Amino acid sequence: MLNRIAVLVSAVAMLATGPALRAQKHTATEKFTFVAGTQGERFDLVVNRWSTDAERDKVRNLAQTMPATVLTALGDAGLVGYVHLPGGLDYTLRYARRIERPDGTTEVVALADSPVWIWWDEGLKDRKATYPFTAIQFRIAKDGVGAGKLSAWSIVGEKDAGIALGDYDKEPTLLTSVRRNTAS
Repeated sequence: MLNRIAVLVSAVAMLATGPALRAQKHTATEKFTFVAGTQGERFDLVVNRWSTDAERDKVRNLAQTMPATVLTALGDAGLVGYVHLPGGLDYTLRYARRIERPDGTTEVVALADSPVWIWWDEGLKDRKATYPFTAIQFRIAKDGVGAGKLSAWSIVGEKDAGIALGDYDKEPTLLTSVRRNTAS
């Protein structure tokens, strides 16, 4: 009798966890490649999970009121991906959103878990970070190629993305030849 109960409990457990395990295996991963600096080497931003609407709302509200606390509020969200930058440095992503705009462009906004030292740009390499994180923002045109910027000193709350660079149009373009690929 105990043997039958053990088999029944095991079967119920397998049926209950089966859909969750299948969902985890099919998580969409996206990889964006870009050039940073003058060497022409390609680097990666990999998103393993897009941030939820609830995470977006939390980030937007904090960016509008207490921007320095944005990363702390995302601590329970876990890791969503990583970015690999020049110099062999990897930064953990705690937040990532993709927005498909009506004009056909795609915007990607991500938060790396620490300020990025931008040594490959003479004008920015000594700039002091305002925040304990870095916002990364790509704009990819309909033709599949775009450009990106990053900042640890200027962010704002944004309706669709949750967060955006404070003055995207005035910040220098630091990431070029941005392309979306399917990550392996």
